[in-house]
Amino acid sequence: MKRIGFFLFGLVFLSTLGLWADTAETIPMLTILSPANEAPPVTANASGSALILVHVVRDDSGAIKSGSVDFNVSVRFPAFISTKRRWA
Repeated sequence: MKRIGFFLFGLVFLSTLGLWADTAETIPMLTILSPANEAPPVTANASGSALILVHVVRDDSGAIKSGSVDFNVSVRFPAFISTKRRWA
């Protein structure tokens, strides 16, 4: 009987350790890229999308400990486009 009691106590104790652990969350943001959104608007037959993933790690008080950002951008152009242009 004591063995079952120790086992149950250990199981409850180990399951509560996760309450004090760091938590991680991922915040996704999806956007559509369009020539109409340029300033001034461009009349090109191009399109694209961008998926931005923000990864945040928080401690047990909710304060941010660390984070990272992933960018996944996909574009479609009607013809070859040179990327040597420099934006100011």
